[in-house]
Amino acid sequence: SGYSLNKDLTVATIATIDIGKEIKLKAQYTVSEEDLGKTITNTVVATSNETPDPEEPEEPVPVPTEPRNPQLSVEKEVVSTPKNGSTYQRNEEISYKVTVENTGNLTITGITVADVINGSSDDRLNQSFSELTLLDKDGNPTATVTNELEPGQKAIITYSFIVTEKELGLEVLRNVATATGTPKVDPQPGENPTDSDEKDSIPDKRNPNLTVVKTSDKKEDYNYKVGDVINYTVTVKNEGNLTIKNVVLTDELVGPDGKTLLKNGLREEDARIGTLAPGEEKSIKYSYTVMEADLGGNLVNTATAIGETEIPDSNPDPENPEKKPEGKDEETVPTDDRNPKLEVVKEVTSKAQAADGKYVLGETVTYEVTVTNIGNLTMNDIIVSDAMTRWDGTITRPSSMDEVGINIGSLAPGESKTITYTHVIAEADLGGNLTNVATADGTPDIPNPKPEEKPDPDPTGKDEETIITEDPSNCTITVTKQSVSGLDDPIILAIGAQFNVALFSDEAMTKQVGDVKTITYDGNSSTAAVTFDGLQRGTYYVAEVDAAGQVLTAGDYNGGAFVPVYGDGNSVVITENGGTAEFRFTNAFLVLPVDYYDAKTVTITKNVKDIKGKDAKSKETFYAGIFTDAGFTRLAGTDVVGENIIPLKMNGKSSVSTSIEVKVPQNGDTVKLYITEVTSAGKPVGDSFAYDVEVDNGELSLNKETVEETVTITNTSNKEEENTKTSTKEENSSNTTSTSTSAKAVRTGDDTPILPYTGMLGISALYILIFLAKRRRREDEA
Repeated sequence: SGYSLNKDLTVATIATIDIGKEIKLKAQYTVSEEDLGKTITNTVVATSNETPDPEEPEEPVPVPTEPRNPQLSVEKEVVSTPKNGSTYQRNEEISYKVTVENTGNLTITGITVADVINGSSDDRLNQSFSELTLLDKDGNPTATVTNELEPGQKAIITYSFIVTEKELGLEVLRNVATATGTPKVDPQPGENPTDSDEKDSIPDKRNPNLTVVKTSDKKEDYNYKVGDVINYTVTVKNEGNLTIKNVVLTDELVGPDGKTLLKNGLREEDARIGTLAPGEEKSIKYSYTVMEADLGGNLVNTATAIGETEIPDSNPDPENPEKKPEGKDEETVPTDDRNPKLEVVKEVTSKAQAADGKYVLGETVTYEVTVTNIGNLTMNDIIVSDAMTRWDGTITRPSSMDEVGINIGSLAPGESKTITYTHVIAEADLGGNLTNVATADGTPDIPNPKPEEKPDPDPTGKDEETIITEDPSNCTITVTKQSVSGLDDPIILAIGAQFNVALFSDEAMTKQVGDVKTITYDGNSSTAAVTFDGLQRGTYYVAEVDAAGQVLTAGDYNGGAFVPVYGDGNSVVITENGGTAEFRFTNAFLVLPVDYYDAKTVTITKNVKDIKGKDAKSKETFYAGIFTDAGFTRLAGTDVVGENIIPLKMNGKSSVSTSIEVKVPQNGDTVKLYITEVTSAGKPVGDSFAYDVEVDNGELSLNKETVEETVTITNTSNKEEENTKTSTKEENSSNTTSTSTSAKAVRTGDDTPILPYTGMLGISALYILIFLAKRRRREDEA
């Protein structure tokens, strides 16, 4: 007993067996994998030495075996956990464990495990799947590595998978592990045990995402001006989980008006970012210079990056297509307010010729105007105009400037331009201040984008200059009236004698100019004068009038009767503004008044000679004294002469003359006068005087019959050097000369008779003719 059978033969030897005895033999056979699926037949044959021929064998006893069952079982599990707890992200590792068990009754060899991801194999699986780690009976891995499993044995493999972009966005990531092998014993066709198991993982959604961060070196609380440079830094980053290719950066500058001022001012090499992997970023730097168009608000600069995913969407949704990756950021920079502003500086570069600084008629005034653009905008079509305001409020413009003004073109900020123009003083400009206001106005080169919200300030610049013109009414006419007798001899009327004169603007003397003026005699001269001032240049007509302004052809005074005689007519002309004119006429008394004096003329001549007796020019002023005594102690009074100390200003000459009138009584009395060299105080000069004085005809006897007297004072220097020093006391020279004029009939619009002398008019006319003839003869002799 206890023998084991094998596949071939098992022999058991019995030494002796008694007749009739039996011996039971027990044998066992272990069924092998080769027996499976078959019937085992066991035949026993007994032989002995005594009976070498074997007995007929007994019928075999068939023993059936179970069928062949090559069978593998696969169980797969995910042994990792997503970092975010739900989905696997790009580049995240998924770890798998696959357990393979031989659940059949045949040893399986050549076992391999294949893993398919979403229906296709992937070479990114990082294990050799033909090597399995055997598990012991407790299910723990042993060090045994095999690709063969006996029935009931288990083995494991572990491996991992790295999620890439092409898996992102899938609904699930399905991994199917399949184990296959071959029976080790007598493999039969079709006996390829296989099993599979799957596990699903959820990958992240596709997230193509670009971000743009734009920064500048913007200063705090600073408004950028024209020409300022803004330095920008733009960082483009792939914040998504997909690689973005063909990334292009654009930059748009939007001005205060919302319109695009600049589109993509980047260089081409900066604009083309290229490819960015998830998490990768690229920064570029560039700058922008502020221009005039940027003023008046905010300068909004927007950087935009656009690209496309490198890995196409493997599971696209037709209804919700994936958006192109795009990122943008903007930077707002405040700019200066628009300030179109012109400055005008005006200067008078000419100088008035007159000593008082006043410009006269016809004189040219030159103006220099400098226009500067002090704003921050270029100004176009700048027009310089000039408004001139006269003293009376009327307005005109410079004579060299037309109505439009002067176009000086364009000025950039900070630029200046100077122009010159002139004005010729006209009649209407005279009379006081002439104020010129120069104005410059233009149009900004860049129009205001939003004038209704923030209008531009007024760009106008102006400056003024004032000159003073001569007074157009600064002319004067001095009217001098001389009283004479019927024989044309000067007579001196009593002090306070008054007569009236007036000016007219027309020859008919119907249009009076100004008021009637009164001529008052001082009782010391045959002449008296009155001055008309505030006149403008032109032609005037002078006439003697009554207090009401009516022109007189004859008149009466203090018992006497006279007629006005105008030698060369009664017109007087002033040709220049500021000019003066003199008009002389005579009252010829046909009937002498009750109270009067004869006026006798004394002419005093001063001659200056050097030590050798030759004429010597001098700038000194000498004085002649008029005395009533031979000792020169009593100066003549005003009852005799109007002036008793006569200044003789040489004015660079060697000889000068002046005339005085002496009052001589009409009763025939004689007036004795003594004339000599005196000081300015009226004292006769002494030995210290620098000249030897010789007076010719210094003693005068004047009466009614005297015609005219001449006194000559000769000063001869008694010094070696000529004394040409000017007297320390400067006085105005008053050389009085009498002027004789021929008579001319006066035209008048007044036909009113002068009572009580109406009957004398005919005689007067005849007398005037005789009177004028006599005067002309006297003038010719002079």
